Amino acid sequence: LSRYEKRHPGFFLGVQVPHADLSMAHLYGIDFTGADLSNCVMMGVKLQDAILDGCKMTGVDFFQWPMLRFNVFVSYVSIFHEGTRMAIAGGNNIHIFYKEAD
Repeated sequence: LSRYEKRHPGFFLGVQVPHADLSMAHLYGIDFTGADLSNCVMMGVKLQDAILDGCKMTGVDFFQWPMLRFNVFVSYVSIFHEGTRMAIAGGNNIHIFYKEAD
């Protein structure tokens, strides 16, 4: 956990920061349950063990994959360990994306 989260547990619960630039932030283990991170810039963000339950992440730009636009609420995002595939659950569908070889 970040030092701030250890001193102030739950501080980030439901935080509303749409369009924020969170680039290079170390958000290890932060609980963003119910937060609004829509349209945030998250280039190089460290999200290991972060809790994103019910977190709104529409339009988030990681600068690592093309911008993905969905017309439905995105409920889950999973980037596979090897970094070449990503799964997104939106509405009643699961979308799988593959990174092209460099």
